[in-house]
Amino acid sequence: MIFSDKALVLQVIKYSDKKSIIKCFTKKNGLLSFIVARSKKNNTYNAVVQPLHFIDIVYSKKSANSILFLNEANCYYNYKSVSTNLFKLCIFQFINELFIKSLKEHVVNEELFDHIFQSIKNFDESTNSFENTHLVLMIDLTIFLGFEPLNNFSDNNCFFNLKEGSFINVEFPFPLGLNGSESIIFSEFLKTKQATNKQQRNLIVKILTGYFAEHIPNFNYLKSIEVLQDVLN
Repeated sequence: MIFSDKALVLQVIKYSDKKSIIKCFTKKNGLLSFIVARSKKNNTYNAVVQPLHFIDIVYSKKSANSILFLNEANCYYNYKSVSTNLFKLCIFQFINELFIKSLKEHVVNEELFDHIFQSIKNFDESTNSFENTHLVLMIDLTIFLGFEPLNNFSDNNCFFNLKEGSFINVEFPFPLGLNGSESIIFSEFLKTKQATNKQQRNLIVKILTGYFAEHIPNFNYLKSIEVLQDVLN
């Protein structure tokens, strides 16, 4: 059986000397993995099939539970600035690792796919004010994945709790919760989706990665954080 779909490439893993596994988030079928034969003449294994590339794919499977084979791949969006801008490249790599560790379900979500495409396209085409892109995308992901933080900050509920996903009246140390000053900054970010300086961006990314780890099993540490913070700072 032959199928077609749109896909966001998440990861390319060497499977053997002649084959690779391509992990993708697809528009019609959610998270899928494909086997592709690697050779110099194979048009499906070239610059097109790279992490965070948006591609039109044709794939095949012999039966309902059989392995998927990637037959064709064609890029339908060509990046304009990511590869030539160091700041964007670091954010790009962070977003890629975020997706790998967040998009684990095989549930179809066409709205999420379209939102990711538009967000990354806007990021690529922007000429300034893109330094908060990864933070906004993280908040957007919490909405689509069902654990959006509640901004109920008040005089009584002034400490954000990562497990509850809301502000409560008891302070817990990180990674369980935030102190008073951190909670104020996080509440403001939830309202504006803007971090105004590098200290705030570093704090927000720490909070959100801790929040993702609390709500997504085996999320673990994002290795790209240190590089991202070094470059953006």
